[in-house]
Amino acid sequence: MAGLYINQHVLNNLFYILVTIFAFSFIYDHSRAIRQRPLYGQALLGACLALAAVLCMKFPIYIDPLCAHDFRQIPFLLGTLYGGGAVGAVLFVVLMLARTVLYGFQPLTLIVYAIMFAIAAAASPLFRKQKQAEK
Repeated sequence: MAGLYINQHVLNNLFYILVTIFAFSFIYDHSRAIRQRPLYGQALLGACLALAAVLCMKFPIYIDPLCAHDFRQIPFLLGTLYGGGAVGAVLFVVLMLARTVLYGFQPLTLIVYAIMFAIAAAASPLFRKQKQAEK
């Protein structure tokens, strides 16, 4: 029965990510103002993916009562790669604030996410230059 419970939470985390990505796509495609102003598009991307990351943290995957996993890295990396350093910085701050509120401050988490942010932000310009088929 524990396997079913874990699978349900994995699917829930994937659902949060996919729904916010679809919401971003729908709003972006149907709003001319957002398409015309890149800053609005980046703000929308950051807001949608921040919501996904916080929901993934709020409802984690419990392997054991003392071991919780979640998929918060997926929205963080997607936002940084597709939105650039500005969106990544916003997501980094939101992740650290939510992590501190939900689970307390851990310096190791700050270090790991800072390294992830630096690498993803450095790779973002190269990633965005690639053609869709190459991504």
